[in-house]
Amino acid sequence: MRYVVVLLIGVLLISGCSDQTPSSNLAQTPSNYSDQTPSQTNNTKTIKVKYLQKLDTEFTSQDEEIVATFEDIVNQAEKRPGILNYVAEYKLEFINAEQKIGTYHLSLGTDRTMLGLLVNTSNTHQGYEISIEHANRLRELLLER
Repeated sequence: MRYVVVLLIGVLLISGCSDQTPSSNLAQTPSNYSDQTPSQTNNTKTIKVKYLQKLDTEFTSQDEEIVATFEDIVNQAEKRPGILNYVAEYKLEFINAEQKIGTYHLSLGTDRTMLGLLVNTSNTHQGYEISIEHANRLRELLLER
């Protein structure tokens, strides 16, 4: 029994609840993502989505419509009250001119009647709800890939 408790504590300490990637440019909330955009000398924006449940599953796009869809959905996510208990399905990164400017955990599930959850990795104690409509749009975009 003591072995199980020690193992559980070890796993919790190792896994933690925040992304350890150092970055001073991460947006604090989805709504100020656009405030964090570096100078627009190079207007190329990229969205990178990695499915965390399966190795080597990554989707990257510079398509303006797809990037804008992700930006709009992130910016429209609503602050969620309470303590989070979630499993990240996707790691979502916004990149502009080769500079990472926002990293989020995204949880969608497969149930089309459920809200999505967005968590900024710079503050994993605060979650943002994604509407059912927007969550379904993201499900469609990610399942197409």
